[in-house]
Amino acid sequence: MADLDPSHWRMEVHDFDSLIPFIANLSEARAFDVDTLGLHVRLENDNNVVVGAPLGQVALHRNDRGHDQPNRQPSIRADR
Repeated sequence: MADLDPSHWRMEVHDFDSLIPFIANLSEARAFDVDTLGLHVRLENDNNVVVGAPLGQVALHRNDRGHDQPNRQPSIRADR
């Protein structure tokens, strides 16, 4: 089982541009990114919240209303 205690997490990020997760609960994800990770809200509307820091941004997209394609596969871009 995954360790859900944030005090045990360690991640070292050197550079990234954007991370785009499709999520079911936009307000819960926003609260985690802002309150726990300390990211700043850059843009917010009913379907998206973009939070960021100097290294990059996280563009949260809601996926609970069925407006996204079913069985959509995630795309990953790696420049390095």
